[in-house]
Amino acid sequence: MHRLLSIIIVLTIASCTSNGHDSPVRGYVEIDDFEMYYEIHGAGDPVLMLHGGTGHGEGAWSGIRPLLAPNYQLIIVDSRSQGRSSHSSKSLSYDLMTTDVVKLMDYLEIERAHVIGASDGGIIGLNLAMKYPDRLGKVVAYGANFHFDGLAQENIDWIHQMTPETYGEEDAKANYLDVSPNPEKFADLLDDIGDLWLSSPIWTVADLGEIDTPVFIIDDTLGQAIRIEHTETMAAAIPGARLAFIDDTNHLAYLDHPEEFAELVIEFLTEADAIF
Repeated sequence: MHRLLSIIIVLTIASCTSNGHDSPVRGYVEIDDFEMYYEIHGAGDPVLMLHGGTGHGEGAWSGIRPLLAPNYQLIIVDSRSQGRSSHSSKSLSYDLMTTDVVKLMDYLEIERAHVIGASDGGIIGLNLAMKYPDRLGKVVAYGANFHFDGLAQENIDWIHQMTPETYGEEDAKANYLDVSPNPEKFADLLDDIGDLWLSSPIWTVADLGEIDTPVFIIDDTLGQAIRIEHTETMAAAIPGARLAFIDDTNHLAYLDHPEEFAELVIEFLTEADAIF
């Protein structure tokens, strides 16, 4: 596959060694009006790892990355205006962030990949399955919703009062301020992503029924971010989708229970219908 002429490599620090040690590739790729940060760990079938809103890949996947890297090539992505990626003047949308992922795949000459996505990353994974199924192996979507009305009321209330002050110093520093090249844009990001969460996605059960990519829906049992019945409806609507819930966590199972999360993911990815 030819690389997109509109995308240029800015920085590559290291490469994966042949002796199995995880010496990651780290780079920036220019897409539209921002620079997208990515890391590549391990070797094997490619797996795109997409973080949740306001987060970044390193923070989201630090627990399960070492459990997957021995058998997979992990492409850990920071979405536009988030993490180590630079700020974009364009309003965030799931379609836009989905296109960003495809452009990164084109640049890296990755024809097909599995996707593991958390929250917003899971929504992007489902969007990829709807719009770019030929680019995918399987999709694991954790803590995702297919319509904004799937948000729990507690989550909606929190989004409405979300500011740099109320967001929480620890979360803000971990997810944005410590790693962003544009930390002064944090308030802008919260305004933009809050609007996104309260208005998107807007898919229907019929839309989900058109997905023919193997999908694994995972969520927590508390339902404080996404209503449990919404998650169950989503899984039931996707043909052949698997569904699992993880106890003792609230929207952060990949951090709170990395071994359990990784075990579920590996079992799903290694089933016989994983075809590249």
